[in-house]
Amino acid sequence: MGARLAEDHRVVAVTGYRQGTEIHTLVFAGGDCTDLAAPLRPGSFSGTGDLFVSVFTGGLLRGRTPAQAAKQAVDFLSHAIAVTHGTDPRDGVDFERIMEDLL
Repeated sequence: MGARLAEDHRVVAVTGYRQGTEIHTLVFAGGDCTDLAAPLRPGSFSGTGDLFVSVFTGGLLRGRTPAQAAKQAVDFLSHAIAVTHGTDPRDGVDFERIMEDLL
């Protein structure tokens, strides 16, 4: 039996909000708003939205709060971007190298 959010616990995550040298993710859940920031890194990589939502959803299904799941996704994505070097941005980020971060 999988975990699921109750109908009255809708969650919205807004990613990619740039402010100065940071990129922010806003998470709205249960009347609360959480603002998560990560360093803004150069480049633009395909698939980062898919990667964010995969880690975020996995966190929710493991029982984390929306804010906790989003923090894990932001941290994982930031690290994946940081370790990606010398690849074509259309190939996405090199997240396979850091999969153990999710454990």
